Amino acid sequence: MEPALFHDMLELESEHWWLLGRGELLASLVASECGRRGGQVERLVDVGSGTGAILERLGSLAAEVVGVESDPVPLRMSAERGLDVRTGRADSLPFPDETVDVLTAFDVLEHLPDEVAAV
Repeated sequence: MEPALFHDMLELESEHWWLLGRGELLASLVASECGRRGGQVERLVDVGSGTGAILERLGSLAAEVVGVESDPVPLRMSAERGLDVRTGRADSLPFPDETVDVLTAFDVLEHLPDEVAAV
């Protein structure tokens, strides 16, 4: 994606009704899953975290909330917001096996050449 689009996205994520509502809905669904697991989970990972809007909303749901992003532009933008985002890809996460309790990947799979490998 063009770097300028990430800057536009960052601005829109905090004010556009669709993105705000979508963020509330997604956070609610993830909170429900965390609740099913007994409340706060140890590690929640958001793959393809972009500029960090959803990651920020998920911040209170786990002891450790981490984003994974392959593009350096939104990765830097998220880090500047104080979010824990690591370089990685959906098909090669920067975590040992069986160390992630809840994993999200919103608007990610359709961009991958091999979504089955990522899943």
